[in-house]
Amino acid sequence: MQTSNHFGYSTKVWLTSAFFAPFLIALFFTIMEPQSELISMIPIIIGIGFVFSIPNWLLLILFVWQINRSNLPNEEKKTVISFIALFLTLGLFQFISGGASEAMGFAIPYIIVLIIGIWRYELIPPIKEAKQSTISKRVKVLEDILDDENY
Repeated sequence: MQTSNHFGYSTKVWLTSAFFAPFLIALFFTIMEPQSELISMIPIIIGIGFVFSIPNWLLLILFVWQINRSNLPNEEKKTVISFIALFLTLGLFQFISGGASEAMGFAIPYIIVLIIGIWRYELIPPIKEAKQSTISKRVKVLEDILDDENY
């Protein structure tokens, strides 16, 4: 039996990015262009971000599940997940923008928030049941016999 939090962990990371990255984008544009009306567009940006990032969220769940099954220390797992999130985000923005380099700047806030979320949330390694040797099985049987009230 294996239990893991790969689904919950990936979902928290994804939701954190989908909610907070648009605020970083709006903050940046407000500082650069004080007359910008981008703050009023935050709900639209969040909605578009949700829709377009669903495939990346599903891929992130799959990658986190596979990486979390490995015997790497948690820090190494999170480093690998960070690089995967970086490439998934860059790939998504490359696909959406059709390769326009100007649009790739919008990926930076998402990447920053994703990596913060990856390191912020706890990744619980799966619990694996140890295989019992034949000797331990025999000991277990003998313990069960001795524990029985009916000798």
